[in-house]
Amino acid sequence: MTDNTYGLIKSPNDSKQVRSKGNGTFKIEYSTNLIVNIYDVTAEKMDTVEESKLVKTKVIPID
Repeated sequence: MTDNTYGLIKSPNDSKQVRSKGNGTFKIEYSTNLIVNIYDVTAEKMDTVEESKLVKTKVIPID
């Protein structure tokens, strides 16, 4: 097991997934889609979201 887990914990529902808790900025638009941007949080120095690497964008429809 690694010494630094970057604050990730195992998901209780799926052993192949992890969970993370952090801070962020969210914009809510009602009756549209929820857009989730996933960033690489393993960088040595990451002061702002702009300095981090965007890994994936996921669109979740809200009906």
